[in-house]
Amino acid sequence: MEYGQFKSLFSMKDPVMIKDGRLLLPLREIGDILGLKVHWNQPQQRASLYGVNLELTLQLGSDVVYLNKKQKKLKTSAEVINGKLYIPLRFVAEAVNEDVKWNSNTKTLSVGSNYVVGTDKGITFWLNRKNGEFYQAIGNKVPSFIGTLEQGRGVEASSSPTTVRQQFVRPTIRGRRDVRIR
Repeated sequence: MEYGQFKSLFSMKDPVMIKDGRLLLPLREIGDILGLKVHWNQPQQRASLYGVNLELTLQLGSDVVYLNKKQKKLKTSAEVINGKLYIPLRFVAEAVNEDVKWNSNTKTLSVGSNYVVGTDKGITFWLNRKNGEFYQAIGNKVPSFIGTLEQGRGVEASSSPTTVRQQFVRPTIRGRRDVRIR
């Protein structure tokens, strides 16, 4: 599997499953690939994924999901395999506007990745690689917009995935004034 703009390889910890012609991955791995926070509610047997403009909730054993509080039906239901919740990758990827492509010749799955995600002291931050929009969420909440990194500042990357050059510059964030980058 490869993901992101530089087609970085993603090592799968668990096997990929195919059910009804759909690719199922463990919920946590989908969260890692797409830059989403994963929350499991054990008493209610309910899983949630949180990301920029996304709140997806599903009940174990059901083919119904709630995408931004609207009910949707999965074409292939989620299921537990070896103690892990597997869900259809394409459904979640399309919910966050990411491309999913399968190359049958090389047996390679490619998934887009628009956001860089980081967590510190219970706060999760998302940075949109394309437009510099910056979001944050505290706990298990949908992220809120907090500003935009100015163009020409922050992280620069070369066009080659093997020679990524990062230039860390103190970015200027336009928007909320209580955000500091060190």
